[in-house]
Amino acid sequence: MSWIPHNGKPSHCTLSNSGASPRDFRFAVKVCLEILDLCRKISKPRYPLIAEGRRGQKIGGFILLAAGGLMAIPFGVLPFNNFLPGLAILFYCIGELEDDGLMYLIAFFWLIITVIYFTAFFFALWYFGEKALGYFGEKALAFFNIL
Repeated sequence: MSWIPHNGKPSHCTLSNSGASPRDFRFAVKVCLEILDLCRKISKPRYPLIAEGRRGQKIGGFILLAAGGLMAIPFGVLPFNNFLPGLAILFYCIGELEDDGLMYLIAFFWLIITVIYFTAFFFALWYFGEKALGYFGEKALAFFNIL
């Protein structure tokens, strides 16, 4: 590996000495261009009041900030905890390609769905946790003769 320091001297990593062949780079660039072409087919300039100018920057910043904040919440047991905010970021980025306000709205929709999903999870956790503590708490106190 060329980026690992050798004899205490840091070496410089460049694309030419990274170990990947030119064929690998051509393949990676081809795949990236196909994905970008697909995104450009989906996106076109719609709803310019939402996506263009200073207002579009503020809306986009809010979407990225909110989705990033929701992704940062550590839920190991909750399915789709990073998938739903990731959809918001994906649709925002697709909308950013062509100033597509509709994609911004779809991204905002996924943010709302994510907040509803997390709220329902926390409510269920609180509700069933309280019921479990009420049920098992009395039995545990009675078992240890505390009551």
